[in-house]
Amino acid sequence: MGVRLLKYWVWLGLACFSLHVHSGEILSSVALHNPGTGTYYIEGQFGHLQPIKLLVDTGSSFSTIDKKTLTALKASGDATFIRNQSGILADGTKIEVPLYRIKKLALGDICMVEDVEVAVFPNGRRHILGLNVLAKLTPFSFSLEPPRLTLAGCTPPSMNIVKKEPSLASTP
Repeated sequence: MGVRLLKYWVWLGLACFSLHVHSGEILSSVALHNPGTGTYYIEGQFGHLQPIKLLVDTGSSFSTIDKKTLTALKASGDATFIRNQSGILADGTKIEVPLYRIKKLALGDICMVEDVEVAVFPNGRRHILGLNVLAKLTPFSFSLEPPRLTLAGCTPPSMNIVKKEPSLASTP
């Protein structure tokens, strides 16, 4: 019995070690919000705009934004048109939408993603975090209790670091 237990712990330790070495990534965990509707939202911020809630939708190939957000991002130089993209909605409707590249998307306060492609739907009112962004942060995991999204490959958002000027009191 003791040998079997020892083998189990050695195997478990090696599995954890190889997973850590193989991934080589630091995992970041971001809280999700569940408004009680069976959907989950994550706080995000495109460029320097106000933070927004994005629906986490693993059934959506692309992330989406609304026209108002696009207008603000274009005005600040943070959105560039890429191309028009054809697709099929969940209800089977065929649609063509413009795709834009957004310079930066912060998820929570710990994860920055650069060069994010987003679709802009004509009557879209909901911001969606789709698979194209999640694929940049693989491996990722979605936890319901507690509601969290764990991501790999995150770059911490740049912080406004104020350089300290040398103090005159410290000079000889």
